[in-house]
Amino acid sequence: MKNKLSIAAIILSLLALGANYLPKSGEPSSQQAPVKESTYDRIMRTKTIRCAYLVWPPYMTRDATTGKLGGVYYDVLERMAKDWSMKVDWAEEVGTANRFEGFATGRYDMLCSPVGATPERTAVSDFSIPMGYQPFYLYARADDMRFDNAYNKVNDQSITLLTLDGYMAAAIIKSEFPNAKLLSLPNLSSDADVLMSIQMGKADASVCDPSLSGAFLKNNPGKMKQVDGPPIRILGETISFPLNEPQLRAKINTTIQFYLDTGVIDKILTANTLTPEKLLRVAKPYEPAH
Repeated sequence: MKNKLSIAAIILSLLALGANYLPKSGEPSSQQAPVKESTYDRIMRTKTIRCAYLVWPPYMTRDATTGKLGGVYYDVLERMAKDWSMKVDWAEEVGTANRFEGFATGRYDMLCSPVGATPERTAVSDFSIPMGYQPFYLYARADDMRFDNAYNKVNDQSITLLTLDGYMAAAIIKSEFPNAKLLSLPNLSSDADVLMSIQMGKADASVCDPSLSGAFLKNNPGKMKQVDGPPIRILGETISFPLNEPQLRAKINTTIQFYLDTGVIDKILTANTLTPEKLLRVAKPYEPAH
């Protein structure tokens, strides 16, 4: 009997000892995974904005000799970092096809190059308020008059259009000209590569923005043209950042709105040759509609 009581006493003692190592009610377990640091908290802690960038003149430029970056988004982000008492780490160059991938792996905090917000892209990214509105036009060879003021002729199976993987123009083409044949150039190409390919006869036309395309037309006179007609689509140019970051969104949007209200954005756009014809300005809410 004594042996049974002794064994029972030992078991109770062990149970009591083990209870001391269990988390109390309402206390987190030591086995629980640590809470992941938000992008906003990391930026505030390190005082550094890690930017991915897409070289796309004049929004983002890179000097061929020195490698120094410049352009609209460079100027805006450097000014933003200064006003936040931070610095910018231009961490990674990306292309049109892979620019959102680094959000999932935490390689960078923002995409600091022009990007249009679309319903499809909201699955992988959040977006700021626009800093301006980008018109997209149709471009074709200079001697090709088929599409002048006749966009309906583009939407035909006999027409081949060219674009870039992941570029906004690809979505525009699929929406506006679904019957046309669509070809794509690989990642890290640009509108200049698209226009050069059309000039060489590899496609009939493409949808491009007038900023980079205008530079190509100027450097290659008589080869390509902006087809006569209105913009095919107009979309806001934004800053992109990871999903589920409400504090970061508020901080970015408040800053951009301040820059719009005080003329900072307009001065940066003008300094980088982006006239109101190339990038439509954001209307001030207190100004009468025209």
